[in-house]
Amino acid sequence: MARILFSFLIIIANICFQLRAHNNSIYSSHDFAISLESQLKLLTLKEIQVTNLKNYKNELAIHYFAIKRAIKHTENLLNSMVEDKGNVIVLFKLLRHMHNDWPEYLKLFRKELGIKEMSLSQELLEKQPKATDFEESMAAIYKIQVVYDLDASNMTRGILNGKSYNVKNWGADECLIMGLLNQLMKHYDLSEQWFRLALIYFRGHPRPKELDIKLFKLSNILELLVEANKGLGHYSKARQYANELLSLQPNHNYINNQLLKLNDLDKKPPKSTKSNEKMYQLQKAICTKEYPKISLEEKFKLSKKINLRHYPNFLTKNETEALKMVSRPQLNRDENLSWNCSCKIAELKGSEHEIVNIINKKIRDISGVGKNVNEVIEVINYGISGNYNPDDREMSKRDHKANVLIFLNNVKQGGETVFPSLNIKLKPRMGTMLLWLNSEKRVWHHQCPLIVGNMWMATKRLY
Repeated sequence: MARILFSFLIIIANICFQLRAHNNSIYSSHDFAISLESQLKLLTLKEIQVTNLKNYKNELAIHYFAIKRAIKHTENLLNSMVEDKGNVIVLFKLLRHMHNDWPEYLKLFRKELGIKEMSLSQELLEKQPKATDFEESMAAIYKIQVVYDLDASNMTRGILNGKSYNVKNWGADECLIMGLLNQLMKHYDLSEQWFRLALIYFRGHPRPKELDIKLFKLSNILELLVEANKGLGHYSKARQYANELLSLQPNHNYINNQLLKLNDLDKKPPKSTKSNEKMYQLQKAICTKEYPKISLEEKFKLSKKINLRHYPNFLTKNETEALKMVSRPQLNRDENLSWNCSCKIAELKGSEHEIVNIINKKIRDISGVGKNVNEVIEVINYGISGNYNPDDREMSKRDHKANVLIFLNNVKQGGETVFPSLNIKLKPRMGTMLLWLNSEKRVWHHQCPLIVGNMWMATKRLY
């Protein structure tokens, strides 16, 4: 049974990645993974559920104490009967107790507990993360690990790209899921890391009894470590895990067969093959590259050659907050960009929002570009490891004169905009605007995945 359940988990993990890699618009989602703004709702839902569970606990406690009083009352009466069997006072009390109290005890058994709490919990199920939300979050964690070459052990402890955050450590569950994802993609180096961590956390669990409700067991983790090490060509290590598993389950047919194969492989190792290339290699090259540490002024002197302009403090804090506020109700998943944009986008028109008119006028006044008015501003909110990178086909459509990009807030880590041809990498700074003209020398930019923070950005095309 455990093997069947685990196979089911593997199938789910496989579907997770396939859906993330292709258009998954037909699947229901609350967009928790692709927009941090949407994810804020989860905190409210969690608070409601915690309160709901506490209310249920209180109702059970009241019921428990009622039963406890009934037991005590009945035991006291029984003890008095043993001490003085013929006492008429005691006999009458017994008759009264059995006639009046026992029907009340039956009510205790029949009482339906937690009806209100169960109803609320059922309602909350409709608002909890859907399968697509979970799938997209898995893919997002995979992306930031690959792009920033993050160590799995550090990730479980909240250390991301050299910076430590005060978060609750991951456990065996999260490590196992990430290991499965990498195993299915044949990235055995990463899967072995995650499975090894799952094993460490499983063995070091302070309350082992809690693990009895898990779908996975120690044997499942050991089996996956056999496969991961076999994939890496570490046959001796794979045999160690196989023997440990057989000490728990001597009749495990699959592992017994694998042990024979491992012995053969160790004697005659197959020719090494090129490892499965990981996704996001272009992003990794761009985002982890060391860029010259020069001032912004020096950077933008260099950028004048291709008409990249930089306007710090273009928007005030009040203006950025106003733009975010009107965009929140209109944030939507863009199905046409779902494969290339872990974000939600709101298209705002000046005819509908005064703040959009104000910003459009500021752009025209400062840039001198865009007299043929395009009133639309796109506001983007990013999700877990969020970024948006137009492909070459989109970049090649130069039917507009210029592009505008405005940072609407600061970000703790990640989310930089890179101009590879200029060797420039810019951190998001609230209110800063970038503007580049479409000329013969096209400005190609790239956005690095968000690591920590709730990133907002506005973009616009000038015609």
